[in-house]
Order: sequence, then C-alpha cells, then structure tokens
Amino acid sequence: MTKRAPKRDIPAHARHHDSVETRAVILKAAERIYAECGLAGARTDAIAAAAGVNKALLYYYFKSKEGLYQAIVGSQLQQFQQQAREVLSAKGAAGPILLRYVSYHFDFIGTHPNYPRIFQRMMM
Repeated sequence: MTKRAPKRDIPAHARHHDSVETRAVILKAAERIYAECGLAGARTDAIAAAAGVNKALLYYYFKSKEGLYQAIVGSQLQQFQQQAREVLSAKGAAGPILLRYVSYHFDFIGTHPNYPRIFQRMMM
C-alpha cells in the first residue's frame, strides 16, 4: 500500500501551482454552467463534476455558490472595465474614441463568449 506524502512535504510553490490551476478549472466550468443556467439554476454538483473536482473544493476556494458567481462576474467586469477605461480616457476626438470603444466591446464579447449570456441572465 502506497502512502501519499503529507501536504507539508510538498514544496509551497507546487501546492500554489496546483491550487491556482484547480481554481482556474473550477472558474472555467462554473462560467459555462452559469451562462447556461443562471445563478439560480446552476448546481454545485454539476459545477464540481464539470471541473472534475470534489464539491468541497468549490466551498474551499469560493465559500459559497454565490461567491463563485461573484468571482466570475467580478473577473469579467474587471477585465472589461480596465481596458475600456484606457480606451475612453484617451485624448482625441470623441468619434474615433467611441469607435475604438465599440470595437473593443465586440472584441471582448468575441473572446469571452459566456460574458453576454451571464450578464443578460443577471439583468433579467
């Protein structure tokens, strides 16, 4: 019978890498499920199964189903707003700035296909 090494024997950088990767896998699976089902319709069992992790890890990393949802929405908003602010605060005529903003908005939607679905469900 093989014993697993206690966690304290695993170097800190390796534990961190695994936790970062695990968190990212959970976020990706949850984003898809929240886009499909919304916050109310999403089930933590389904998210855990889609991520290939134990359901307890969802609560370890995000404390609750709502905390996981907030992490997804907050991350997407932060990514979008950071670049949008840069575009909108540029010097120049309003017309070209507005066109750059609209272009950025559609580029963001194109690279984040769940973004519109999540926000549409949130607004409903």
